[in-house]
Amino acid sequence: MALYAALGVILLIVLGIWLFWRPIMNLWQDVQIEKAKELFSLERERLEARFFDQAAQSGKPRGLRWKSIEWNDDVVFVRDRETGDLLALVGVTVYFEPIEGEALEDNPNATTPRDATAVFQFTRRNWASTGRVLFNMDPQLMIHRYRDRFEVLAAHQRNHESLA
Repeated sequence: MALYAALGVILLIVLGIWLFWRPIMNLWQDVQIEKAKELFSLERERLEARFFDQAAQSGKPRGLRWKSIEWNDDVVFVRDRETGDLLALVGVTVYFEPIEGEALEDNPNATTPRDATAVFQFTRRNWASTGRVLFNMDPQLMIHRYRDRFEVLAAHQRNHESLA
């Protein structure tokens, strides 16, 4: 009789784990996403500076030198359905200047500001930048265009607190 009671208890434990596993994992993932969003907010200035350095060194677009970036306050967090990666998308306006002696030196459009999306990736509990930028699309257009690939998790706006 004790054997049946022990098997019953084990069965109840297995059934309980099976029933509650998905909600527990969803809750754990939600907590991890919130931590990642908070970390992005804390590291944003450093990430922006690193992004600019990496993008400027990429040599793209050819014949133009990165002059400056204007950052939008909004950040859209998405999950890449193919890789499971968490990404932060930030709208930017990029300003270029032509490189002397290059083909675009006399092109009047070379200095036209360009709208784009800066992409940051969360890996190994840290945010990283590779300088990946998608020109001619803001984050909302990117999400719409690749809606089958990206799942929107949250939108977040930079906190402008006064230091006074």
